Amino acid sequence: MNPSDQFQAIVIGAGQGGNPLCIALAQAGLRTALIERKHIGGTCVNEGCTPTKTMVASARVAYLSRRGADYGVQTGNIQVDMARVRKRKRDIVEAFRTGSEGRFKNLANFRPVAFKYSASHTNLAEPAPFF
Repeated sequence: MNPSDQFQAIVIGAGQGGNPLCIALAQAGLRTALIERKHIGGTCVNEGCTPTKTMVASARVAYLSRRGADYGVQTGNIQVDMARVRKRKRDIVEAFRTGSEGRFKNLANFRPVAFKYSASHTNLAEPAPFF
């Protein structure tokens, strides 16, 4: 094994806990690998909290808009453009993910590693950078 491929610390999961831990370890001088299957940011940023909250926020705006008359505000016909709601969600997720990736750019002692898992195989595939 090439010495540059050997690590002193390996962090599994690029989520809310893994990212700051990985950065701290690399800044402390340890050769650090961050292992993630798909996207940096973990479940919260990519599939859970962030996408859900953006959709809920859009629904809340529509709900309050429709109740405008209860507050003395006259509004017209309120319609929800789901294509724009989904695009807004994707844009916010991408911005969060890109921001997380940016924290790792030019970080000394750091290497991102992506492992692809296939249900038909019990072994993980060859590692490769994921951003």
